[in-house]
Amino acid sequence: MKKAKVIIFLILTLSPPVMAQDGGNKRNIKIGIEFGANEYWGETVSSDRIRGNNSVSYSDRYYYDDYYGLYKSSQKMNVSYVGAKSEIFFLRNRLGIAAGLRVSKYSAAMRINNDYVLWVLDRNDLVTDYVKIRNLEQNSYYLGVPLELRFFPNRRELPFQLYFKIGAVLNCRVATVNQVDFVNNAMERYEDEVDRQMANPSTFSAYIYPAIGFKISRYPWINMEVHLGNVMLQTYSFVETDAGLGFQFSVQIPLGKNYPMGSK
Repeated sequence: MKKAKVIIFLILTLSPPVMAQDGGNKRNIKIGIEFGANEYWGETVSSDRIRGNNSVSYSDRYYYDDYYGLYKSSQKMNVSYVGAKSEIFFLRNRLGIAAGLRVSKYSAAMRINNDYVLWVLDRNDLVTDYVKIRNLEQNSYYLGVPLELRFFPNRRELPFQLYFKIGAVLNCRVATVNQVDFVNNAMERYEDEVDRQMANPSTFSAYIYPAIGFKISRYPWINMEVHLGNVMLQTYSFVETDAGLGFQFSVQIPLGKNYPMGSK
């Protein structure tokens, strides 16, 4: 199974260079690096291990109940990434298809509206054991394959050029690190137990992002783009996302001879 995943990753990553052969026809292909960040908004996923303390208020859309725990509240999640990709062009070098490899970090912190919440360690008919937690943060690291389709409306290459893009990325989680801040140091001995009880994100993650951007300069290409209306296709641990925004910066150079837009 692992070998199959590696083969799929390599096929998707190397597909633009392979397509560039195209029976001997000359294709414009570029390679480059990318950096980006996304922010998603949504709601907290309820946890049956969290209880609110008696002084928690109802402000800022937070809702606690001493018995049933934490319900829906406003929440956000951040995604930052770095990667490398190759892009091949068609339609007189105005339509680009890109694929690559991307390393991403997903970060989410459960926003607590007061001093602390109570985390249920164990419970039976007679006794319930709690610890007081001031902050919960979860960072997950993913290896992914981005696939992007980009179109330049101008028919010839210009130093400053508008483009439109639709992209998607499929991620595979490789590690998750939880950070738990307790009210006092005496509770830190329960950190490993709380860590085991926290739900991990899905093994696979995917999201879609439409974008609008600008290419700056003729060589190398410097691309800056804004992602609008990003959609996460699954719930991330304790965050159920609604939509997001993002930004990407990339630099590309031609692989071999550079064929400008408008050329055959």
